[in-house]
Amino acid sequence: MNQVGYRRGEIILLDLGKVGEGIIGHEEAKTRPCVVLKSLRQVGLVIIVPLSSNYPRNSSHTIVDCSQDPFNQGRQSYALCHQIRAVSDERVIKSRGALDNKHYNKILTVLADMLEI
Repeated sequence: MNQVGYRRGEIILLDLGKVGEGIIGHEEAKTRPCVVLKSLRQVGLVIIVPLSSNYPRNSSHTIVDCSQDPFNQGRQSYALCHQIRAVSDERVIKSRGALDNKHYNKILTVLADMLEI
């Protein structure tokens, strides 16, 4: 278990697994950046939302465009809020920075709406 605590809004590079090896349906796979929502150090988990450079054709109400965030330096980047999940902190490869509060709060708003909380 990794004893590093990750901050809310931090962008971490994660190994989400390989397509065909435990990944089912539309689950995100491969190594990709993810936004930390909560670090659960006591149990070795991190709750994340994956980022993608491709805008999904469906689920547009669950996507947050993070392209204008200073971290992305003009690259396309979309938070896939419908892919929220808890992953082992052993999947973390490295930290890559953090989203600004504006984009992080947009993610939280979409999640609250999506989960009806």
